[in-house]
Amino acid sequence: MQTQEQFVSQAYLANLAETYIEKVEFDKKYEPLIHAFQSFPALKNQFENLLKEVFHPYRNTHLVLEELRLFLLNNVGYIVSLSLPQKD
Repeated sequence: MQTQEQFVSQAYLANLAETYIEKVEFDKKYEPLIHAFQSFPALKNQFENLLKEVFHPYRNTHLVLEELRLFLLNNVGYIVSLSLPQKD
């Protein structure tokens, strides 16, 4: 059985070293949105990761927009249900 060595670009490693941010801070006004997903840990985690991408200083705008689009399309039913008044 042959094993392939995984190629790691020196340019890639240099780029990671230059652009790595340990903790991305986002505006506290988004806390209610995070809280809205409190009952759904997977969605909450996904949304927090999306916010980290949005507020990352070296963000890839095209990638962020695509991730936001996918998140909204995949979760539109839940998001709409949050905004509807509860019936008694």
